[in-house]
Amino acid sequence: MRLSARLSEIYGISRRNAKKYITGGRVSLNGKIIRKDIEDAEDENPLLKLRPAEQVTDADSFVISIKDNVIFYYKPPFIHSERHTPEDCTTISDLVPETHRLISRLDYETDGILAAVESEAEIHELGKVYIAVVEGMFPDALNMDNAIDAAKRKKVKVLDHKGETPVEFSRRSILHGCSVVQAELKQANRHQLRAYLAHLGFPIIGDKLYGGRDFPRLMLHCEYTSVNKIEETSKRSDNFLDYFSNHI
Repeated sequence: MRLSARLSEIYGISRRNAKKYITGGRVSLNGKIIRKDIEDAEDENPLLKLRPAEQVTDADSFVISIKDNVIFYYKPPFIHSERHTPEDCTTISDLVPETHRLISRLDYETDGILAAVESEAEIHELGKVYIAVVEGMFPDALNMDNAIDAAKRKKVKVLDHKGETPVEFSRRSILHGCSVVQAELKQANRHQLRAYLAHLGFPIIGDKLYGGRDFPRLMLHCEYTSVNKIEETSKRSDNFLDYFSNHI
């Protein structure tokens, strides 16, 4: 097996990044720096030298609650749900014990609730509620169930035919000329809410990828999550809206 493939397998990184780390002199075998993507014996464990990154010292501060072995975390904005590269700052997945696994992700600038279940647990039922601040006067209520094409794209595409993850939208309030919208669904596909709202003509504030106005962060918050009828609700929804009011 090539060294880049072994690094990809061990560290969960792409082979492309693995090759960059090799040529950059950040990989060693048996204490010797390796700069070529050589064949690697499977009984050898290559070591990738990581650059110092900011680490969270109090992991418990991210835990909202533990209910029937489901751990509910609060993910702040500007933290990854899962590690993308070895030198990323601490991610929520780094805080999850080996006995558990995250069952969903939130975008980098999105904040709110993430749940982790025991590694062998079966998921029978999921539920999520998000709130978003969007441009314009959103309708009182609106449902959408279009399929999403997310294959090999940074920006996903809303398709004309029906999908499998419908969303129930409703307007909660008007704030500084924008609409506070609630989105209720069972499980979200990548960028589904962002793409849906932009497709409807109501892009999320701060969502530059989907045509939203410039803002310090993406105004999307996961307020509620349920796993097999085990529920948790965010206590930070007011903080989320206060942030918008303070920066508009």
